[in-house]
Amino acid sequence: MSARKINTKQIIVLFSLSFLFLAVSSGCNMSFQSMQYSAAQKALERRNYREALEILFRVMKKDPGKPLALESARKAARIAQFEIKDYLKAIECYRYIVLYSPNASERISAQKSIGNLYFEKLLDYAQAIIEINRFLPLLPSKERSPYRLLLAKAESNLNNFDQALIEIEGIIKENPSQEVLFETLLFKGHILQSEKKLEGAISVFNLLIKKYPHRAKKENVGLSLAICLEEKGEFSKAINILETIKNFYPTPDFVQTRINRLKDRMENLPGAQGFKR
Repeated sequence: MSARKINTKQIIVLFSLSFLFLAVSSGCNMSFQSMQYSAAQKALERRNYREALEILFRVMKKDPGKPLALESARKAARIAQFEIKDYLKAIECYRYIVLYSPNASERISAQKSIGNLYFEKLLDYAQAIIEINRFLPLLPSKERSPYRLLLAKAESNLNNFDQALIEIEGIIKENPSQEVLFETLLFKGHILQSEKKLEGAISVFNLLIKKYPHRAKKENVGLSLAICLEEKGEFSKAINILETIKNFYPTPDFVQTRINRLKDRMENLPGAQGFKR
């Protein structure tokens, strides 16, 4: 009976000591993490961004997913992207957020940042397509169009023009905002122009000039239209377009030079009777 009591007491003591050890260890660990985070803050105040980034990465790796580690990842992402311009490090931070953040909106936002960095900064269009497709299905339909346009541009940069046009048609069917619709149609026109599908390009450019006259002027859609008409051999129509845009084009002399060149080409056409300037 006495031996049993002693064994029970020993078990209780051992359990208590173990619990105390774990509590102390946890407290020390939390204290270490806080000290590291404070050190990163001080490095930031000194504008020593690389030192701050290195410390924040240590905090992230020590206790993945913990609140202080997640906050370190957020801060490290901003430092890497905007201060150091180390975009691969920034992507590593955003992936950490995607993996550990309990907030769905934050995870999607981080994944968007990954896609944008691969497209805009690293110019890795194949990887950008992969990353964009990871979050695109998670977005409400009304928010997808700008990212589908990004997909179309990435496909175009990889010379996958047919796939780019498929994405564009999908955007148009989604009834996007007028801003996105204009950008999408303009991009479609440029793809068709580069592919020498001139009838399609001319149709798109005419639509843009008619539906968005002010924006079309700003984006020099008239010049693109004139170039398509010239390539089709419709010199008279091209000249008429150039005459209408000459006065508001940033460099009117450039437009006039094109007009003069087209008039010369018309004069030299077989059977031409001359073209009065």
